[in-house]
Amino acid sequence: MSQPAVLMLTPQFVSIVNQEGRVTDQILDIQGHEVPVSQATIDRAAREWKPQYEEASITPTEQARIITWPARDEDGEVFFVVVGQSLKELQQAQRQLLLLLAISNPVALLLASLGGLWLAVTIIPQSHC
Repeated sequence: MSQPAVLMLTPQFVSIVNQEGRVTDQILDIQGHEVPVSQATIDRAAREWKPQYEEASITPTEQARIITWPARDEDGEVFFVVVGQSLKELQQAQRQLLLLLAISNPVALLLASLGGLWLAVTIIPQSHC
């Protein structure tokens, strides 16, 4: 079963977390952000024993897509691999698309209206002669 809105990109940050939510090892992203760890997500991953997907804020203006995988080490101890990918580029692309649509739609509507007006003024009166 596929999860909605899963980005198939290289993770930017990774944490290994124990069942209490304590980070035991991690790789930070370029800006030094850690993967946001949610105890509720860890509990749900342990209970359902399947990956959990969520979005979390890493800064006030930046979201990240997070996946939390449950796993066991060779001694049977449960731990979690928490992987995050910033949505910054996706958010920037969405803003650019909205700006493009906000500009191009009114321009297209204006051009279509002017074209319709031109047709009404030049072609329709000639057909009534």
